[in-house]
Amino acid sequence: EEHSVWVAVDERNQEPLGFIELNKNGDIECLYVCPRAQRQGIAKLLLITAFESIRKHYPDKTQWLVQASDVAYEFFIKHGFLPTKRNQVERFGVSLENTTMAKAIA
Repeated sequence: EEHSVWVAVDERNQEPLGFIELNKNGDIECLYVCPRAQRQGIAKLLLITAFESIRKHYPDKTQWLVQASDVAYEFFIKHGFLPTKRNQVERFGVSLENTTMAKAIA
C-alpha cells in the first residue's frame, strides 16, 4: 500500500519535529508533532504542504478525510474539517474513540 509522508525537521540539529502521512487515497493517516514543538505552527505547515500535494495529485478528489483523535479534533475544526461520524476502534485490546472528519476540496 502506497503512502506519502512529509517530515518537519529542525534545521539547527536535523531532529524530526513532526510528520504527516497520507494513505493511497490521499486522506490523512496520521499527523503528529512532538510535544516540545507543538503550538509553533508545524502541524499547520504540514497540513498545508500535504493539501497542496492533494490538489495536484488528486484533481478529482472532492473531500479530504481524517480519523481525528479527541486531542486533534479542535485543530482540524480550525482548519476547515467538519465531523461526519463518531467511531470506536480497538487497538491491541484497548477501545479508543475518534471522529471521522471531512474537508471539502474546491
